[in-house]
Amino acid sequence: LEFFKITLHRISIYFSVARPTGFWFHLEGASKALTLVLSAIYSVLLFGLGFWGAYRTKIIQSPAKENAKRLFWIFTTIPLSVVFIIVETRYRFLSYPVLAVFAGFGLSDLLKQRPDFKPIFAICGILLLNGAIDGLRNLDRITERLKELL
Repeated sequence: LEFFKITLHRISIYFSVARPTGFWFHLEGASKALTLVLSAIYSVLLFGLGFWGAYRTKIIQSPAKENAKRLFWIFTTIPLSVVFIIVETRYRFLSYPVLAVFAGFGLSDLLKQRPDFKPIFAICGILLLNGAIDGLRNLDRITERLKELL
């Protein structure tokens, strides 16, 4: 049970939008704060649209459906290859190209039609809730970093 709990914690870290994609040591003050804010926005958009696009691949018809399935399995195996061992934010960079493809499809899907918003709200809600839980779990580190910025 402890291993299961630790693995869920690692999965939460892997998909947390509260974790910046980079902490640039050469930046200071407003530049560092702006980088962190833009990084968070980037994570929300990439994960939100990426998961939406992955969810919407079920509507694809024809031979492209098989390619979408392969891409989906590639996407799921990337996190599975690390979450049982160790997880840091940098390990999710491998997922970004696949998420970008799904995000492109998701954005295209959103612009083409008026989709059912329940799954969109569910995906965004889960991502934001996970980010909030991760942020609360690391509130001391976040407070320390914010003090460095000010």
